[in-house]
Amino acid sequence: MEAQSVDKVVDVAGELLGKGIFLAVVIVVAYLVQRVLVRMLRRAFKSADLPNVSLWVNLLKVLIWVFALLVVLEPVFGIKPTAVVAALGVTSVAVSLGMQETISNVVAGFALTANHVIRQGDVISVGDVTGTITSLTLRQTVIHTFGGDDVVIPNSVLNSTSLTRLSDASACLTVVPIMVKPNADQAVVVADIRRKVGEALSDSLRPDLGCQAFYAQVDGLGVRVNIRLFLQSGVFPSVAADKALRAIAGSPWLVGVPGDATDGDEGRR
Repeated sequence: MEAQSVDKVVDVAGELLGKGIFLAVVIVVAYLVQRVLVRMLRRAFKSADLPNVSLWVNLLKVLIWVFALLVVLEPVFGIKPTAVVAALGVTSVAVSLGMQETISNVVAGFALTANHVIRQGDVISVGDVTGTITSLTLRQTVIHTFGGDDVVIPNSVLNSTSLTRLSDASACLTVVPIMVKPNADQAVVVADIRRKVGEALSDSLRPDLGCQAFYAQVDGLGVRVNIRLFLQSGVFPSVAADKALRAIAGSPWLVGVPGDATDGDEGRR
């Protein structure tokens, strides 16, 4: 009896030792595979200039350890992996149904970043929202508007909506429309606008582009002139437009202002 008990203890100990060794080997192999694959993934993301690598790294780690768990379930714990896989399948279906919108945003975010459609720092226009991308994740994109607001747009919306990536000049452009008398001297009008607005916005305009004035169209009230302001970063367009209009207020060539339309500050010099 004692010999049988000792043999049984030895068998159990040998079995536990074998399971322990097998478990340790699987853990070591999983850890080494994780390090290699994570390093390869980081290099791939870096060479492709893709953001959000941490999310995919974490997802890869989860997949590796889930696979390692399935490998040791039956040999070590005596649990058939098919039952666990079936349970995970049912759970994943339920989770996916409840997270359809999130999954759609993640897929759209990966498509936007992988195809380099937009990047952090780009100035874009989506619908009536125009501003600089300050945050680009796999779920959402944050746009900082020129008015100082932060607009959060789901990536699924960006991926299914036409957007405009603005050039450097277009990104800083603000157009201020005014009405000019039909008989006003064009040269005088343009010179007055550039001088007055340039002085009023000397600390707000970009030195390389400054202020421009273009005749746009003629209607029953007069001639429409667009004042194009190329603003420095951080200048609110509404504030700049207000300063520009105040600077030219009272000019004799403006519609509704009494005086000789052919005379201006430049013309009187």
